[in-house]
Amino acid sequence: HASYTGPAGNAPESERSVARCRKSQGLRGYCASVTGRRCTWPARTTRSRSRAVIWWAIARRIRFPEDRSGRSRTEIERYTGAHTAQKPRPGYDVTLRPPKSVSVVWALADPVTRAQIRQAHTEAVDEVVRDIESRAMRARDTIDGRRHEVETDGLIAAAFDHRTSRAGDPLLHTHVVVANMTLLDTKDGPTWRAIAARGLFEHAKSAGHLYQAHLRHLLGQRLGVEWGEVTNGR
Repeated sequence: HASYTGPAGNAPESERSVARCRKSQGLRGYCASVTGRRCTWPARTTRSRSRAVIWWAIARRIRFPEDRSGRSRTEIERYTGAHTAQKPRPGYDVTLRPPKSVSVVWALADPVTRAQIRQAHTEAVDEVVRDIESRAMRARDTIDGRRHEVETDGLIAAAFDHRTSRAGDPLLHTHVVVANMTLLDTKDGPTWRAIAARGLFEHAKSAGHLYQAHLRHLLGQRLGVEWGEVTNGR
């Protein structure tokens, strides 16, 4: 697929022509101009269908410029799949932040109260990291000729505290950057492996709820903060 993201004026000619066709003819007209036949799906095409059709048309124009009509979609998908380089994933960003009201109180409070809120936030983040290590960290290993997800010896991560949002308003939050590597005990000894990320993604929502619950408990216990009704874990 076309991966160009810069200004349209600097795009390759094939991509500029795609943009012009889409703007002047619409998706239906553009597909017809590339495939040489009328497109018959409803006018209100879903976004995913639109994206798929555009991808198919661009692939045919870029990959097979000499043959605009004789290639099936299966052939194109097989070709692009075999010639697409796998992008390495260096790590994952787990972002944890308190409710906006807590950030506002933290920004306006006296230094002692600010320090207590910051400490409660840090302890809640640490609790989430421990929970992820014990429940979500997995790696893939071959056992008896089959691939399995197995437990590992934890994670490698660095936490970066931020105090504002991109708009500049108070927003206390922490980015826990988890390296895509974990230590696995194998029959050949300790080995570094990539993380099996499915467990990390599946655990993301519960990790956020754990952070919020731990933060509420600490602020209520230490500062007497009272909370309203909890909705969706917040």
